[in-house]
Amino acid sequence: MMQQPKLAADARLIESAERILHDTYGIPLRLEQEDNLQNGLRALVYRFQVRAQHEDTTLALPQSVIVKQAKGGWEQPYSDEQSELPAWANTTLNEWASLQFLKAVRFAMAPRLYGGDLEHGLLVLEDLGSGQGLDAYLLGNDALAAEHALIEYARQQGSMHAATALWTRDYQHRRAALGPVEERGPAHGKRQLLITTFQQSAELFGVEVSSQVLSELETVFTALFTPGPFHTFMQIDACPDNCLFTENGCYLIDFEGGEIGHALLSGVYGHVRFPTCWCVFDIPQTIIQQMDDVYRAELSKGCFEAMDDTLFAHALVEASVYWMLWRNTFIPLPRLLNEDRNVIAASDRQRHIMNMDVVANITDEYSYLPHTGAAAREIARKMRERWPEQSNVPYYPAFR
Repeated sequence: MMQQPKLAADARLIESAERILHDTYGIPLRLEQEDNLQNGLRALVYRFQVRAQHEDTTLALPQSVIVKQAKGGWEQPYSDEQSELPAWANTTLNEWASLQFLKAVRFAMAPRLYGGDLEHGLLVLEDLGSGQGLDAYLLGNDALAAEHALIEYARQQGSMHAATALWTRDYQHRRAALGPVEERGPAHGKRQLLITTFQQSAELFGVEVSSQVLSELETVFTALFTPGPFHTFMQIDACPDNCLFTENGCYLIDFEGGEIGHALLSGVYGHVRFPTCWCVFDIPQTIIQQMDDVYRAELSKGCFEAMDDTLFAHALVEASVYWMLWRNTFIPLPRLLNEDRNVIAASDRQRHIMNMDVVANITDEYSYLPHTGAAAREIARKMRERWPEQSNVPYYPAFR
């Protein structure tokens, strides 16, 4: 992924973070040895060493912390009296509420939130260490390590969903207390836009979207937007680079999109090959099956209905169909008719073909939503005829 130039920390950021730590521990603390970890689209991320003003303290202080600053936080400060959020605020408030909530439900595999500056979009977080992201395992050359990492990733997603299944209102109350909620996640997707875009994509390749397909898509939306027993807290951006392996285990990081919705919308992420992520290649089906099984076993600890074979299978298929529809709106196929776009890993054409394949295969496997599966299979076939050079997505480098 293309890296932006590193930026030195603003003096106001350091002063604010030191004040937050003082409020947390009750003693003056200094931040030193700044390390700019990320200059991202929405935030700057720094690591600082923590130094006590007086060495005789008996407090168990962190040796270092992560400070995350929303871009625009100084220029557009936020007040809880505002009716509209500044551009940066929604994701910061989501992460603030998410980390508070996960601590409250005793989900340990997410960073601790020491505190924050709500006005300027600044969070002080536990430093989990350098570790290694799931993306690094997948792009490496150790197949066994990459397989283990994917399975642990699925386990933690299931564990988080199980831990939060009975406490969704608590998250919603915490988030609402911080400020207005700007609903952007998949649970708020506009069904008509998703359907219309899919119809247009099918028409481009001469495939009819029958009334049976439309009826099945309505079933998908009804199930996903009224999730019943699968109603949990979701990370949303459950990408490989938001999963960090340290000596203490597998942690989920980055909760800027955190919200309540259907568990399988995140639980199916590996199965549908990480739809919102830059780091996309294929995964061997045997590993996908292991991920599904481990995820289901963990989810069932807090969502007992996941043990019902039919309920879980239907939810798995419905979420897979959703992400296929979503990709058609995120990168509309008309854009790709004359020119493909490479996004570091698989190209956009390849991703569309792979998503169609996933839906075709999973609807066959579970004998559910057959008309949608047949339409996806035919679209994928027509795509391969038009774009033979993009027919298949290679495995992640670790599995080649």
